[in-house]
Amino acid sequence: MDMSFIVTRSDLLAPRKEQVDGLMPYVVQVLRDALGGIAANVRLGNVRCVSAKRGWWTRPIKEDIYNRGGGGWMVGKVNVGKSNLIETLFPKGRTENVSFGTLKYAAERGPKQVSTSTWPGGNMAALHVNQQRFGGSREKDRKTLQDSPLPPAPPETPFPALPLVSSVPGTTASPIRLPFGNGKGELVDLPGLERGGLEAYVMDEHKQDLVMRSRPKPEQLSLKYGQSLLLGGLVRITPLTPDLNVLVYPFVPLKPHIASTERAIAIHTEQEPSAAPSIAKLGVGNRMASAGRFSLKYDVTRQRAGALTSKAAAGLNANVLPFLVLSTDVLIEGCGWVELVAQVRKKDFESPVIAKTFLDDKPYPQVEVVSPGGRHIGVRRPMGAWLLCERKPGSLNHKIRPRRSMKGVKKRLKVLRTLEQSKPTAPSPGAARLSNDVKRIHLDFAHEFNNGHFGARKVWRTYLPRLQFHNPAVSMTVKRHSDQSGPSMLTIFYARFPASSSSNILPAPTSSTDPSAKASGHDTWDRTETIDMKHKHESEVLSKLIELTDAVPYEPTMDELAELEEVTEEVRRSGRDRERQARFNEVKRQEAALLEQARGST
Repeated sequence: MDMSFIVTRSDLLAPRKEQVDGLMPYVVQVLRDALGGIAANVRLGNVRCVSAKRGWWTRPIKEDIYNRGGGGWMVGKVNVGKSNLIETLFPKGRTENVSFGTLKYAAERGPKQVSTSTWPGGNMAALHVNQQRFGGSREKDRKTLQDSPLPPAPPETPFPALPLVSSVPGTTASPIRLPFGNGKGELVDLPGLERGGLEAYVMDEHKQDLVMRSRPKPEQLSLKYGQSLLLGGLVRITPLTPDLNVLVYPFVPLKPHIASTERAIAIHTEQEPSAAPSIAKLGVGNRMASAGRFSLKYDVTRQRAGALTSKAAAGLNANVLPFLVLSTDVLIEGCGWVELVAQVRKKDFESPVIAKTFLDDKPYPQVEVVSPGGRHIGVRRPMGAWLLCERKPGSLNHKIRPRRSMKGVKKRLKVLRTLEQSKPTAPSPGAARLSNDVKRIHLDFAHEFNNGHFGARKVWRTYLPRLQFHNPAVSMTVKRHSDQSGPSMLTIFYARFPASSSSNILPAPTSSTDPSAKASGHDTWDRTETIDMKHKHESEVLSKLIELTDAVPYEPTMDELAELEEVTEEVRRSGRDRERQARFNEVKRQEAALLEQARGST
């Protein structure tokens, strides 16, 4: 007989399969601790962490079950995921020598009209378990079943009705036999073993709250001396070491509540009313008892010291640090666990272990756990699940500098490029500041650029945006008509009283290409100047405009030019980073393709 240890629902331990695989040495060590003295004689080479929800390591186990054959018995406690795992592991559709056309024909005619000669081999072996492989004749099977706790084996089908998957305990009331492979073997789903009855102390409407359905993401809680932690009104954790803070990470579906120890005891024993979240039944408070005092004796300094022991930072040895970080996991049966961490001074642990004994007199931090009847509580070496939840996957392997958003940079680059075009060494047409008495510039030309309207179109598309950028208080409007033989005019409107250069600049009226658009705020007696743009080059029109408006070319400052150079260099650097990242992604894609090809070939 071969026995395998299968840790189900491993997706509750870590977010990624690689992280769960990294926990395998820890899982094996915890099993050895649970086995006690006989652990030295047990090999434990068949321990696997699976997740039926994510499909982690289910396919190799499924193939192993089919190739091995025989009877496979699923033994475990209530709500550990046995039925869900069988639904994933059962080799559906693997019945040998099955003619699916014959099955459909038999289903249409009915079971009484199908003769055994219609099945391959002239018998019903395609639908029923071979009786010779499971006990011989029917008479012998009948005598065997009288003393067997198992029900009779049902007829074998390629896709049988699988056990009901539910979070309610006790849905598998009796053993369920599922034969496969034309009598090659069968899987047996057994009822779950009792956990100990913690749900007996929970209100009926909250019993489902004890089941952990998804991976918890707890908050870090600080528990001071003189305080206690209540979990759902069922469990109380109290630190016993003075002047020491204990960090608490509750990986349970119960809501935590921190209060002073006196207040927590009164709430826990139902001596005082409280608004603290509780799912315990009324009258359970007088049954609370101490489950024991547990020491935080496992050293996790190297994992918890952060940058001090990280190879990417200081890289110090944990032995040279003046402190220790100790931890342990407090288990709540059928519910989850609570990770406890505390930092102590190393000089407090300088007293050596008593010679020639297994006793350890070091003053480890201690906590007391109180639960219903003093039961349903255990302790194990810490798993460090908080570090798996806190640290983002792949964040330490990211060697490329983080790329900041380029939205604001590109917008600023557009402004700086406009300013660069105004340098004396390379003047940009249109980059000029108009005189203060200019109130409006209006363009009137045809839609198409032929028949002499090309210069006007060029002024509109190239020069007018630059003038608007440097003169935001000047209204600039455009009217385009469909008469190609019509005029092409530029009109300048002047204000009667020139605006002061030190006055606040108001937003300009919105420009429009609507032929009916009219600029607001202009009177009929305002002074105007017109420029005929028809059959004229755009540079000639711009020169005439600058002359009539007394425009001054804009010169950018040295700071703006320096900023332009910096932003330009950043854009070039971003381009190089994109190319480097693209090459890196291509290499990873090729490696994944080769790995997938190698897996397929095996």
